[in-house]
Amino acid sequence: MLLTVCLVTKGREDYLPASLKSFETLFKYDYVKFLIIDNGSAKKSESILKNWTEQNQSKVKLFRFDKNDSRLSSYWNLIKNSSEEWIVFPGDDDEFCEDIIPEWYNSVNRKSKVVGFSASLQIMTSEGSRTFQNIFPKVVDVNDSLEKFAISLHHPPFNWPALFFKTSALPQDIPSSRFACDWWIGVYLQLSGQVLTTKSVAIKYRRHSNQESQVVPLRRKNLEAYIWLSDLIDQKNFINWINSLTESEKINLWRYCIINSPIYGDRIFSIILLSKLYDRLSQSITEQKYLSELIQSYSSLYGVLLYKDQIVNLTHAELAQEFRNTSNYYLDLDKNCCERLKSISQKFTPSYNASQYKVICEHSSYTSKDILIKCSELSDEDEIHNFDIISNSITSYLEDNGYLSFSLSPREKKILLYIRKLKCFIPGRIFELLVRIKKIS
Repeated sequence: MLLTVCLVTKGREDYLPASLKSFETLFKYDYVKFLIIDNGSAKKSESILKNWTEQNQSKVKLFRFDKNDSRLSSYWNLIKNSSEEWIVFPGDDDEFCEDIIPEWYNSVNRKSKVVGFSASLQIMTSEGSRTFQNIFPKVVDVNDSLEKFAISLHHPPFNWPALFFKTSALPQDIPSSRFACDWWIGVYLQLSGQVLTTKSVAIKYRRHSNQESQVVPLRRKNLEAYIWLSDLIDQKNFINWINSLTESEKINLWRYCIINSPIYGDRIFSIILLSKLYDRLSQSITEQKYLSELIQSYSSLYGVLLYKDQIVNLTHAELAQEFRNTSNYYLDLDKNCCERLKSISQKFTPSYNASQYKVICEHSSYTSKDILIKCSELSDEDEIHNFDIISNSITSYLEDNGYLSFSLSPREKKILLYIRKLKCFIPGRIFELLVRIKKIS
């Protein structure tokens, strides 16, 4: 079993010599080789890399690209063809800890299902001083494989510079992404086999102001993550993995993903990635109680309140009555609510993890912070009408108070645009007065 330590560098002259020196502590292991990708470094760094390679020719291969390309995919085929069975990618500002090598070897040797081994990072300052702070793999204490996968969609599960993995576990084509390729690899490996984790340190990880991740907007990185994780969900191996799960495992995966909202819980990218996952699961789940829960939960993500029998509008499946009658919310009534509203509230059959809303009616003391159900508009006979009134009242409250974004009809949009046009004709003092009145109300 052989390991390639692959350094992809564009040349950080201040830190490169220390990184290379730490590599030399691994020379005593016959099963460790080195592959250097000079990714368009400046003259001084190029010279450092050439000299170090010449001094250690039996252990090191060096390839140079004159033009820098930050995408691992650009030289992935070269790496696969030039490396051994296992590979790890320390940074050119990091220092390798030799003690991890025997632990890695003993942990993965003769274990065919293991495709990855993720170790920890020890943070050091830009000057190389230890901070006594370690970064463990995000899933190091997680035993449930489904929870582990959900956490892996929330944020990268492994520390990239300390992730050892089999090159054969990845396909020939990997994402042409600058900031999300390592994340994608961490998720993909879990579809290919088992990834072991340890709190032992593999890398002394240097933090400094010139790190690329420090100067790039998070929105940009999250977009790349969404594009490539979404692409992964469309791939055959992911679909096969989903289909291999039991019905209860599929719904548990969904529950874990709701708790660990994808892509750091980003309000834009998280919900659209969950939508991709929902599509896969809804095509795969056949057991009615789980399909009903999935639909109810998915509707809640968009702030859509479902009640008795409405779920049939969202699926081709023919659901039994007991699953058609469920709702994704229920009521917590004020003690002074009328008997009519109490009677209606008892007809709610909440689904798993349904939302609870505390409401009052016209028989209760009312403030602007309360969700008011106008019980005078409720019917003694029309049950669906009553559910519509309640659902609309709660939704309006959530929109008015900023818990949900507004959904405007075309007519409402025209009125809003008309008011905006009139705004410039309203004298400043009158406009300020209207703003004050709104705040008071």
